[in-house]
Amino acid sequence: MRPSTELGDLKRLLSRHSRSTQFASQRFSEAHQAMDLSYRLLLRDPARSQELLQELKGLEGVSRVSSVQVGDESEV
Repeated sequence: MRPSTELGDLKRLLSRHSRSTQFASQRFSEAHQAMDLSYRLLLRDPARSQELLQELKGLEGVSRVSSVQVGDESEV
């Protein structure tokens, strides 16, 4: 798990793929020593959402990625 101060790579990646990014929630699991982050995104190109998910999975410290699409918005 990376400290929250090291989220620059994540923010840059989300920014590159989205027109707007809104932090939605943060949850810490003591049992797994992991932090779950949730963002609402307005994607630049919704057809490339799988590319975004693959890039997220490739980030150091990321162990799990999921996406829920609602109209033009996606929550990651």
